[in-house]
Amino acid sequence: MIKITLEHSTKKFVVSGGRHVFGRSAYCCPNNDCIENAFKKYKIFKILKTKPDDSLKNYVKNCTCKHGCATNILEKNLEN
Repeated sequence: MIKITLEHSTKKFVVSGGRHVFGRSAYCCPNNDCIENAFKKYKIFKILKTKPDDSLKNYVKNCTCKHGCATNILEKNLEN
């Protein structure tokens, strides 16, 4: 699973496979269809209670490896 977190202290998005980031979070499977569905009608942003940011969707898609695993996802902050 991919954890997408709006970090509480910095108000930045953190995408990681870990659970050491605190804030409002949403989980998504690393499959491209699941990612598309999660971002459809801005569902992820409604869960995170923030405004839509298309760069987050593109980053999450690029983080997943060919086999659909989340092992190569690194923590990266995206400005909100």
